[in-house]
Amino acid sequence: MVGKAGFGPVFLNASNELGGNKNTPKLETNSGWNEDLGLGARITLVRHFYGEVVVKYDNAGLNNIVVHDGTANQTIRTMSYNVGFGYTFSVTHQNPMFRKGPKPKPRGLPTGPEPRGDLDNKTAPPADQVIENY
Repeated sequence: MVGKAGFGPVFLNASNELGGNKNTPKLETNSGWNEDLGLGARITLVRHFYGEVVVKYDNAGLNNIVVHDGTANQTIRTMSYNVGFGYTFSVTHQNPMFRKGPKPKPRGLPTGPEPRGDLDNKTAPPADQVIENY
């Protein structure tokens, strides 16, 4: 499961024409706010490679957009569907997903009875088989 959410300010550089009157574009630093939410699913395809499908909803409220002889407000809502593929970099050798080959065997003999309690001294297998079954 993949989930992402965020919000932040919107910076607008409006270039528009209203009734034949052009606006001189400039960067507006107080244009409004943006909120977004994304939900999706990710599946590991082969070891480090994955695929994901995400649905993202975005809501932006734009305020005080400079137009000829005044200002305007606008709300923009979008929904997008994204299909992506990626590669996960191995950052630790401790992660079993990134281990090459079979799982390593524990070293040495167990120090106590098996948690199952099904091994006793009379029917215990040889030491090398205990490690294999451990």
